[in-house]
Amino acid sequence: MRRIFLYYPLIYLIILFVLDKLIFTLPFFEKSFIQGGNVVYYRQREILFEKLKNTKLDKKLILAMGDSRAYPYTELGFNDKQKKEYTLYNFSLPQAIPATSLFYLEKFYENKIIPKVVFLTVSPEAFNDDFKAMHKPFMRLAASNEFILKYYNQFSKDEMIEFMLDQFIVLRKIELDYKLLFSRFRNGKLNEYLPENNPRIKLLNLGKGEELSYTAFFNDEKKLASDSRRIKQIYFSNYKVHETQFFFLEKFLQLAQEHDTQVILIFPKVYKDYREIYVQEKIDEKVEKRIQALGEKYSAKYLSLDKESNCELFYDASHQSVSCFVDQIQLVMDRIR
Repeated sequence: MRRIFLYYPLIYLIILFVLDKLIFTLPFFEKSFIQGGNVVYYRQREILFEKLKNTKLDKKLILAMGDSRAYPYTELGFNDKQKKEYTLYNFSLPQAIPATSLFYLEKFYENKIIPKVVFLTVSPEAFNDDFKAMHKPFMRLAASNEFILKYYNQFSKDEMIEFMLDQFIVLRKIELDYKLLFSRFRNGKLNEYLPENNPRIKLLNLGKGEELSYTAFFNDEKKLASDSRRIKQIYFSNYKVHETQFFFLEKFLQLAQEHDTQVILIFPKVYKDYREIYVQEKIDEKVEKRIQALGEKYSAKYLSLDKESNCELFYDASHQSVSCFVDQIQLVMDRIR
């Protein structure tokens, strides 16, 4: 008994484990707990999905998917004829990879939601597994356990270990932001953890998922050049093309073809300094031509905004200003058969 203090660390860990399973496995933390950053968009897409599932559509459905470069696609850019014929819901997500888009497309079809057209933005950054976007945010914020087990052979050993650790310690998966928790507690805003009270969720719920805040009316060349260098360090300090996301992209295109959904693959336009990085990394050969070839194989149309869009306004080095998308959405619509 004199040495019971030696067991304190073990007892402490057992208590933490029990509390983790009693508290953080509650549905509230899985479906409703809204912190900041990426989780806002991922939770809002679940709300948007339920809205779409319960809406009786009287127009042809278009879905915008892909990463944050697809945020501004909205039916507000349609002409009068297009507004009468189509409705557009935007399911783009921050740091989304082709696996993310496949997960949602399967979910749509399983729930009898059959889009006529999908706008799919494909970015070269997504094809580097070393960036680890597969685990975070995809496996943590989007993918179901069923999807992960279905395609488990496409996930690396490290990703599966991370996944299992997230199941074992749920608080780890939640990534509790203590600074935000204390800030909301201090300011009496704990109710913002609920989707219905979160201001960002409310704003996104006003439309059909589009994000129109990335607006710039002129280019701050100094800032954009600095931004290009910063993003290069994040995405291209050790860039390597892997096969994983080409697998998921092909599955996406194959599934869409089986359901007679036309896919328009959209290659993004980035700031000229950032574009030079694409040239240095030979993105044209390593990624873009392979995307085009997959598109041709499954009857998808391809649009390079880099080559066909004349707009040169940028919110940051990686994202164009929302003002560009009025013209660009017409470039996309022109490719609908």
